[in-house]
Amino acid sequence: MGFAGMLVLAVAGVVASRLPSVTVIKRAAPALFFATTMALSALLQARGQEYFAVHVLWLRVAVGPYGVSRFLDILARSWLCALLIGVHVAVTPFSDTVAALRALRAPALLTSVLALVFRYLAVLLDEGRRIERARDARTLQRPSLRRLPSQTRVAGSMLGSLFLRSYGRSERVYQAMLARGFAGDFPSLSPLRWTRRDSLMAAVWGLGLAVAGALAALGAGQ
Repeated sequence: MGFAGMLVLAVAGVVASRLPSVTVIKRAAPALFFATTMALSALLQARGQEYFAVHVLWLRVAVGPYGVSRFLDILARSWLCALLIGVHVAVTPFSDTVAALRALRAPALLTSVLALVFRYLAVLLDEGRRIERARDARTLQRPSLRRLPSQTRVAGSMLGSLFLRSYGRSERVYQAMLARGFAGDFPSLSPLRWTRRDSLMAAVWGLGLAVAGALAALGAGQ
C-alpha cells in the first residue's frame, strides 16, 4: 500500500511536468542496475518459507517469499526515486535548485559548494574533450589487446594531464571571479519569493506524502 502511494505521487509528478512518459521511464531505468546490486542482500533474507536453498562452501544461502518481496520493494522504490529526480532535473535549472535551497535556509557553504561544483564540472569536461581530441589526432592505431600496456600508460598520462590542466584553468577562473567581486556567494538578480501557488503545491504534495505514509503504516500493520 505504501508503494501504491509513492506510485501515485510519481505519476502525478510526471503528468505535472508534461514530459514524454517514455523518455522519463528510460532515464530512470539505469537506476535499476545500481539498485539491484544493493538489493541482492535483501533477496537472501529467508524467513519462514523457503523456495530453495544452496550451500556455498560453509554458507547456506536460501531464498524465500520474504526476501523476494524485500528485493522487489527496494527495486521499485529506488526506481521511483530516480524517476522523480529525473523529472526534477529535466524541468528545473540547476541555478533555480540552488536558489531554492538558499530560500529554504540551507547552509550557505553547502549551496556555494554545489554551485561551484556545477560550474567547474563544465571546465573539467571541456579539458577532457580537448585532451581526447589531441590523443585522436596523434594516434593512428586502433585500440587492441596487444597494445593494452601502452594504451594504459597513455590513459594514465591523460588523466594526469587532465588534472593539471583542469586545476590550472580552475585557478584562472577563480581569480577572474575574485576580480569581479566574488565574496563566497552567488547573488541572484531575481530572488525567489514564496507565492500562493507555492503554498498550494506544498499543501497538495504534503497531503500526498501524508497519505502515502498512512498507507505504508497500514500495510506494515497488516
